[in-house]
Amino acid sequence: MMLNGQALSNSPEDDEDEQCVSAEQAKDARAAMASNFKDSGCKITSWNMASGNKLEMGLACINEEGKSKGKLSGVYTSTSYDLKGRLDGTHAQAGSYFIDMHMYGKRIGECH
Repeated sequence: MMLNGQALSNSPEDDEDEQCVSAEQAKDARAAMASNFKDSGCKITSWNMASGNKLEMGLACINEEGKSKGKLSGVYTSTSYDLKGRLDGTHAQAGSYFIDMHMYGKRIGECH
């Protein structure tokens, strides 16, 4: 993630987060993706899955610090996803901002 063009951490590895998604959960791609945002106050507002595994997803985020909205797009398959996009928002104290996001994941095996 980048905030107003500046990295939020010193290395890409600092931004990485692992999540276990069971085969049953993965059957509902939208619900599986929504679980990525469960703690951030963000909700999926639109979901368009087109041929060629292309996904365009709208997001809206609201919490005590402010609000934002935007889109992510890219490829989503049964074994991986790679999405990029931008959220534009307003922070209660800092004013306007934008966040560039790159989300990716791949199946590496069963949950333990």
